[in-house]
Amino acid sequence: MGAVTRLLLVGDSHANAKWWATVVAAMARRAEADRIVQLGDFGYWPRHPDGRRFLALVTACVERTGIPVDFIDGNHEDHPSLRRRAAAPYDVAPGIRHLPRGARFTYEGVRFLALGGAHSIDRHLRKVGVNWFAEETLDLADLERAEDGPPVDIVLSHDTFAGYDLPGTLPIDEVPAWLAREIEISRAHRVLVREAVTATRPQLVVHGHYHSRYRARVALDDLVVDVEGLDCDGTPGSLLVLDVIDGAFEAKALAAPVAPG
Repeated sequence: MGAVTRLLLVGDSHANAKWWATVVAAMARRAEADRIVQLGDFGYWPRHPDGRRFLALVTACVERTGIPVDFIDGNHEDHPSLRRRAAAPYDVAPGIRHLPRGARFTYEGVRFLALGGAHSIDRHLRKVGVNWFAEETLDLADLERAEDGPPVDIVLSHDTFAGYDLPGTLPIDEVPAWLAREIEISRAHRVLVREAVTATRPQLVVHGHYHSRYRARVALDDLVVDVEGLDCDGTPGSLLVLDVIDGAFEAKALAAPVAPG
């Protein structure tokens, strides 16, 4: 039997430096994680002073704990500063890597696919080219890259796939008209994620974005997928331990202490 590689999966962190230092880095060390993988809305804003401070803080945590950090891109990132078409994961700061859309990697024989991107339902509150970018969503090139390869065991994504009702969400006829329109766009994006999932046939999908902790088992025709949705910074449902060994994996719930932002 080979050695276990332990990943700490983290929901939306939103450049919350205090939470990262007091909760994520501390829990990763306590759980004896080998690597942290953050599932989008990491807080990558290198052209903004707060973003640079957050990156410096995460780098300092990596240096202190010895636990490196990977992240996929969410909808709330500085997308022009990311290399979404990169061929492989790449460093954005010491000890911190971006996992570009469609990137494949393997730990202990378990095959992973990274799939960032989602739709911002609050885009009307944001400024184009400043804190909102059209590149936030998947496009056909992203899908082609994700689907161009062998099946995987686990998809790590920001958005989730269409085919089931998200727990805790209101029916579309119970929200204002403007929000209903944004939800419809978000649902269309989930259809794109579903295309990638059905093409790559994972056993497990772990995602963020909806700030909701839940588990589900979803049947997509002849494919059955387990889903783990993670909550966001400052909540107890924001973390998940994933142990991988000899081509197998086990997801383990981990309650995060609630720390002020």
